[in-house]
Amino acid sequence: MRSKAERAWQYLLHKGGFCLERGTPSVGSDVTTRVLLLVSAILAACLIGLAASWSVWSADPRVGKALLTFGAAFGGTLALMITAFNFVMQSDA
Repeated sequence: MRSKAERAWQYLLHKGGFCLERGTPSVGSDVTTRVLLLVSAILAACLIGLAASWSVWSADPRVGKALLTFGAAFGGTLALMITAFNFVMQSDA
């Protein structure tokens, strides 16, 4: 029969989000970390989209152009940030 400390250690190694090779916590295994990164990516994409659409609207005050610019800037920024976060969260990065 294993002791309580051994069972707790085994739990941390197998289900607690630790890399078995290095013994350090892996960033991508925690759900709250992933949600936080997703929210920060969406907020940053909104900020970039708003800045781009405001600059287009100030040059030519048409709502259609501004909305298209916002969508393009938002989509591009969100894709770039999610790709960067996926790269950073890999265990070999």
